[in-house]
Amino acid sequence: MSHASIRQVLEGQRAAPGMALGRVRLLQPRRHAIDDSLLRAEDVAAELERLDLAMARARGELAALRQRLHGALAREAQPFLDTHALILDDPELRAGLDDMIRRGRFRAAAALQAQRDRLVQVFRSMDDPYLRTREDDLQHVIARVLDALEHDGSSEEHRLAARLGEILVAENPSPAEVASMAELGLRGIIASGGSAYSHAAILARSLHLPMLCSVPGADSSLGDGDLVLLDGERGIAIAHPTAQDLGSLRQWQREQAARGRLPPLPAIPAQSRDGESIALYANAELPAEVAEARALGAMGVGLYRTELLYLRKQTLPDEDEQFAALRELLHVLDGAPATLRTLDLGADKAIGTGLDMPAEANPALGVRGVRHALRHPEILRTQLRRHAARGGT
Repeated sequence: MSHASIRQVLEGQRAAPGMALGRVRLLQPRRHAIDDSLLRAEDVAAELERLDLAMARARGELAALRQRLHGALAREAQPFLDTHALILDDPELRAGLDDMIRRGRFRAAAALQAQRDRLVQVFRSMDDPYLRTREDDLQHVIARVLDALEHDGSSEEHRLAARLGEILVAENPSPAEVASMAELGLRGIIASGGSAYSHAAILARSLHLPMLCSVPGADSSLGDGDLVLLDGERGIAIAHPTAQDLGSLRQWQREQAARGRLPPLPAIPAQSRDGESIALYANAELPAEVAEARALGAMGVGLYRTELLYLRKQTLPDEDEQFAALRELLHVLDGAPATLRTLDLGADKAIGTGLDMPAEANPALGVRGVRHALRHPEILRTQLRRHAARGGT
């Protein structure tokens, strides 16, 4: 528990929409004791065997987690667990570890740490922000093997001490940790680090779990058991919320309930009475909305709005940011068609962004869309280059 029950508002980046109220479950990163002393020649074989056992234990933990997950949760978590399994089985990683132990006489934990540090630098040098965040997967896998080397032996449930009705607060949670806690009733996630492109964030969106990332000091300001209101709509988390805060949650819940009462579309082809097929396409601006539309039978996206990228911060999104956002969209589309609309924002919505748009009497009919593109062709070119690079239209 924190020392005083005083209302505190933490701001972060919206990674998954929604609202949730729960008790903080603080997940602190494990600190591994690394022995830097060199092995004796006669101990090399035993150290290689220790590494074999640790990696086998890590594979077993991932396999056990797969077995425990069922239904939609299993489908959504599977790709991320597969990524971690592939890293564990990477022959280049294992060859590098074996070489450091055999030739350099490194202990297994020290070799893992050195290989991790080397590969992290490779990821951080990449231009693509989506690929840069794959560093997270490497960090999570190496930490799992280090845990196994220390003979932690406890299952995911024991390590996480997961309980119903919790908000996970961590520096940079792994997809496996999110999946394991989601199985037990996780309500939301607050990460002090990470990004909206991390695998944990993508999984949270798929599971409809609200999530904030890049929340400075979240893992130090919040304590185990603190009551926290996670507002993924506004990008804030409120520790020790007031009655007024809880009122906003109830209002949001009523709106969601009303939306949920709408009759679902029947799972039959969209056809007219005379047999003419009718293609249904969605109107969306978030990958999560696209995933929901596809699940409801939409054949693709008829209009995908790109303005959200420009509204998230006070500088213009560069090509790498647009490339990463588009990559996530294509992943959700899974081959379905989509039509992307280039920037079409009125001056009234551009306040606080990196767009230079003077106030107008009627922004709806003012300098926007094509008119804005003709005055600022460099912004249009940036969008078109990224769309062309990913085969967009």
